[in-house]
Amino acid sequence: MVYELKDKNDEALCIYKNYIYNDPSDLLIRAKIVKLKKKVEGNINNVIQILNDHLKEFPVDVEAWHELGEIYLKNCYYTYALYCFEEILIHAPKNLYYILSCAELHYTISQYELSSKYFCLSLKLQKNNLRALWGIVLVNLSRYGNKKGKNLNDNVDVILTKKCIDRLYNLYDKIPTFFIGTLYFNI
Repeated sequence: MVYELKDKNDEALCIYKNYIYNDPSDLLIRAKIVKLKKKVEGNINNVIQILNDHLKEFPVDVEAWHELGEIYLKNCYYTYALYCFEEILIHAPKNLYYILSCAELHYTISQYELSSKYFCLSLKLQKNNLRALWGIVLVNLSRYGNKKGKNLNDNVDVILTKKCIDRLYNLYDKIPTFFIGTLYFNI
């Protein structure tokens, strides 16, 4: 860590590689190696390969899945990022951050049906979740905004959208007007 603080990343990487040689199952050292390789090399493909190799050996490392998912997101590989976040959901099925991330990624790749299901799941876990409420409204607007025909699910989705909009109105009504004014002036 001293070498890292002095910005001698190559020396720190050598020390960490020696540690990993002695104890290959040390997840903290593996995470530090990935972080340093990302910083030193700058080649994101190598970092992706290192993380994929690591996850073949340690598929329950949630932090590595998250890191890989964030790298994929940053590089606009949405389906790969979605896979990573869904792997995390296997280990943390009630984590709202990952549920909402999956919902938004499904929305991004135009899988509106799955996106709606993930948003509904997050509402089941937290009934006043603004991200989920707005997500359902946007999903249904995107899904049915351009369609002129009627589907069997239209009625259910219209009712769901109306309930979400009503809940949004109720939630925003509870915010005092002076608070909104304070936010406006502080921006």
